[in-house]
Amino acid sequence: MSETKMDPIPRAAPDAATALDDFVHGDDPAGAKPLTTIRVIVTPEQKQRLGHAAVDQGTSMSEILRGLIDRWMAEQDA
Repeated sequence: MSETKMDPIPRAAPDAATALDDFVHGDDPAGAKPLTTIRVIVTPEQKQRLGHAAVDQGTSMSEILRGLIDRWMAEQDA
């Protein structure tokens, strides 16, 4: 029986924020298509739970995710 050899990933993203940015803007090495902008309505309670000052009505999902990733990374460094 022959073994299947996996090709290495062409480029590893240096961090989660860069990986998100690459995916959102279509620079994904796997060839993923860019995301369309998703607008969300955020209630004041949700905004407080997210803990991200830039979250407001009309904030794009990628901005919310970037804020959450940045906050998580800061907590890991602490």
